[in-house]
Amino acid sequence: MYENRYDTFAIADGVQNSGGGCHVYQIRKSTCNEQEMTTDYAQQLAERYAGVIVRINPGCLQTAPPGVSRALQTVIKHMRLAKRVVWPDRTLLRHLDDKLSTYMFSRSETWGISDTYVHHDATACIESFRVSLGRTRSRVVKPIRGSCGEGVWVCVRCAINTSVPDDDESLFLMKISANDHIERRTFHEFVEYFLHGTQRTPRHASGRGGGHYKPPIDSTAAPTPFALEQRYLPRIQNGELRLVFVRDRLVETLLRTPAPRGSSTIGGVSRTRFVAECAPDDAVYREVAHHFQIYGLREMYRLLFDGIDSVVLPSLWCVDLIRDGDGAYKVCEFNCTCVGLLQFLAGCGPA
Repeated sequence: MYENRYDTFAIADGVQNSGGGCHVYQIRKSTCNEQEMTTDYAQQLAERYAGVIVRINPGCLQTAPPGVSRALQTVIKHMRLAKRVVWPDRTLLRHLDDKLSTYMFSRSETWGISDTYVHHDATACIESFRVSLGRTRSRVVKPIRGSCGEGVWVCVRCAINTSVPDDDESLFLMKISANDHIERRTFHEFVEYFLHGTQRTPRHASGRGGGHYKPPIDSTAAPTPFALEQRYLPRIQNGELRLVFVRDRLVETLLRTPAPRGSSTIGGVSRTRFVAECAPDDAVYREVAHHFQIYGLREMYRLLFDGIDSVVLPSLWCVDLIRDGDGAYKVCEFNCTCVGLLQFLAGCGPA
């Protein structure tokens, strides 16, 4: 892990209480500067341990010193070469932990956000975004890979009309990683910023959350999707329902609402007004959770795992749901990289 994550030691205690041995290795800035994580040391770790549990959010790697990511990748590489267990498993991450899984699941008539699109090149991204804004007035655009809301924007047309916006039309923009950062830009300015970063539009403020922005890779030279675009669901203000699973067993049902003036529950306790476990006897949330546990999992196997119901789900993963305009809950994201548990939040101290 990099620096301290509140649930790391609780998980380590759980491994030890189950009869295993566990050592917490913390990758510090000084460690990276001294290049302590050499190939020889990584090989020693692979020989000594049966596996590694990675507890670092990918979004944190974007703001960490370059050596942190390099040290982590060195450990993972040698663990895999030695046939050791690496958790989370990269195969499951590929199916369940990037925005492509959200796009694939959008085909679900019950749980999917139907007007969700992925883009492989800049031209398609611009035109689809333009047409979509003409239909729904507010959209969310996201890089395919990333976390903590970095690079994710909520875009709302200033004009109230159904025509396709031109390059000079103004948009209200909220940067999700900052949550309270709102600005007004033209359609052309925003598209240039999202596709090319601050080099093309230096006037854009970066808001909070690292002070910099890493734009998605323009992958016109390779058929790899780089951006996801979907309808914005404003009822997130009423709360986002998070279902936490261990494999196929539901272990937590959480209700999270944004901080005042915010439009996202991303950013931890300090940017979330209310995080609480739903009472077991709460009929509304109990029904939604029960319904997803039965029928939602079937849809996951069908849409994400090609109908192979023998796939073993991750040891710890979650799905986030938001109500649409009709009151139906829709899946907005899956996550199995670094899922936290509410019971460990007391270790964070006061928010």
